[in-house]
Amino acid sequence: NTGACLAHLASFWMAANLMKRGNSAERGMMEENSLSVGSLKERGYLAFQKARMLKRTTAGRQYLAEAKECYMEALKCAGQETLDDSNLAMVSTLSSNLAAVFLLESPPNWAQAKAAADAALDINPKHTKALYRRAQALLEDGRQGLPKAALEAALQDLYIAGEVEPLNAQIAEEIQRVKKHIAALEAGQWMLRPEEIAQTIPPSLLNHGENLLHDHGYIWGQSQSTIDIFVPARGVRLAKSSGVTCELGVQSLNIRLPTADNHHFLLGGELYNFIQLEDSTWQLVDDGLLLHVELRKRDQRLKGDHWPCVWKGQREARAPSAEEQQAVRNFAHEASLPQVYDEKKAHPNAVETVRRLQAMCPGVKVEWGDTSLDQFN
Repeated sequence: NTGACLAHLASFWMAANLMKRGNSAERGMMEENSLSVGSLKERGYLAFQKARMLKRTTAGRQYLAEAKECYMEALKCAGQETLDDSNLAMVSTLSSNLAAVFLLESPPNWAQAKAAADAALDINPKHTKALYRRAQALLEDGRQGLPKAALEAALQDLYIAGEVEPLNAQIAEEIQRVKKHIAALEAGQWMLRPEEIAQTIPPSLLNHGENLLHDHGYIWGQSQSTIDIFVPARGVRLAKSSGVTCELGVQSLNIRLPTADNHHFLLGGELYNFIQLEDSTWQLVDDGLLLHVELRKRDQRLKGDHWPCVWKGQREARAPSAEEQQAVRNFAHEASLPQVYDEKKAHPNAVETVRRLQAMCPGVKVEWGDTSLDQFN
């Protein structure tokens, strides 16, 4: 353990030397070995407490820098002394304190905090504060997208710290928080298939489009003024901070989404027609399960601005355009007019005859019909 400890601490001692050479204003703060390890530790502790109270103020940053230098200098001095049990315990405490300094920096230096806590735990694997601070370094303040392995490693440190100090409420609360985080992550790993996600898309947004999930991974629809494109997530919920990109051009669209296997789903190319770039948008919906891209057509006044496809070269939609559907409706309406006209030309006694026959035959459906050959033709 001693060898491993010295290996971890070597980087800190080197950093201390570089800091002393590189910053002339701080170089005069203390001379090597001019103060004892204990006094340097006490001085660093006082500076750290002031930095915690003043937080992100200029004075707070200065006190934090002073605490860091004191702890590094104390570690350097301790490394030059005989590594007996007492001195090793001091090195473990100093390393743990240095981890606290790195955690308080803005932004926090997670990697250095973990390395300092590692050095402390190489000497004393049950150093409660070092265990807690390494857990904090692994958790990185609960940032989104944190790997499950980091959460589990942090939880293991917290479990050990809780065994050493079972009445420590702060450790107990942190254990519960991390467990909930892991449970939420595991629940989020169960994902719907793209076909199931697509079922949540409002049908009204898919008119005059096509389902291309199997061919190209998306579904689309259109109105007279817009193109709506829907791309379901692939095994991992989408977030703008997790590598989702959507690049829009006046006649281009390129989409890049993360996948569960740490690769990327790519979709894009030249659009069928031009768009109004300033009015075209994209967003993540359904809690990150679906990417929705809305493209505004360039000239909405053109009645014939019907897109048979989104990207050039892809399969064209089989659905008729709005104009074609209206033409079919008009044709059907016109086809029904002669029938209405013929009904109006029915026999003048038809209504009275039907009423009389219905009265004579209750329960029997009686209607007037034309069986002439002219009507048949």
